[in-house]
Amino acid sequence: MGILVTPPPNYNALSHINFNNSVIGVFVGPNPPSATYVQHIINQRWVSRGHVRVHRTGDYFLFECLVQSDLEGLLRQYSTVFDGRIINLRRYGANLIPQQINFSTARLWVRVYGLPLQFLTEAWARRIFVHVGYLDSLEPITNGRLPERAELRACMIVDVTQPLIPGCFVPVQGERVIWVYFRYEGVFRFCKTCGCVGHSTSNCNLRREVATRRLMRRLEAVERDGLRVLHGPLDYPYYTNFVRGLPDVFRYRNWAVNLTRPQEPEDIPIGK
Repeated sequence: MGILVTPPPNYNALSHINFNNSVIGVFVGPNPPSATYVQHIINQRWVSRGHVRVHRTGDYFLFECLVQSDLEGLLRQYSTVFDGRIINLRRYGANLIPQQINFSTARLWVRVYGLPLQFLTEAWARRIFVHVGYLDSLEPITNGRLPERAELRACMIVDVTQPLIPGCFVPVQGERVIWVYFRYEGVFRFCKTCGCVGHSTSNCNLRREVATRRLMRRLEAVERDGLRVLHGPLDYPYYTNFVRGLPDVFRYRNWAVNLTRPQEPEDIPIGK
């Protein structure tokens, strides 16, 4: 039971914003870049058919697309990076409540670093990447040929509210295993204490013992799923700088986005 509020006379004061042709986004972690900076990068680095206008209120960034195809391209993008910070993008509408939209997952390219060459196959890629998140697409590997780079690479949907998986053990011969690293493209702000994206180690709000318990709970959940978990040397850090998958330079900290592509978003080849 409650009072029904009557609309005010200026109910359409924000009618200049087309909410139904907009995408809403939230940055992972605190201290997002300004709306002015985001607009500047869009104007300089994005390819679109029409103008994409940025609005901000609180933690929410609204990307108003004047052309419908740009809206569809931005939705396919799902996530992008401004100033080294990941932003997750979702469809918006005039009557949607931002607090009820789930921004917990990001779409990132992930590479497996440190595999022997004989493991650079599609079969091994699918076996390994299933432990990172949801496999969206795999960088093509021609059967019987080595890939262009000496790594496996896939586009993944990753839950960025949970500690990242930094790598895994791979059996190579008999009882011998090796550790391979997962490198997350687009991750620049990363905490080696709690394993989460969006803040640095020096700015982590969790005590080390709390962060360790949280990480152990995630590994225990993996074991409950029937997977074997091996533990390395106690004096060796679980998280290293290998988590960051791209060089810390401007073009990787501010992704170029092509909204005119008819299908999937364009990735950023390393070294090109």
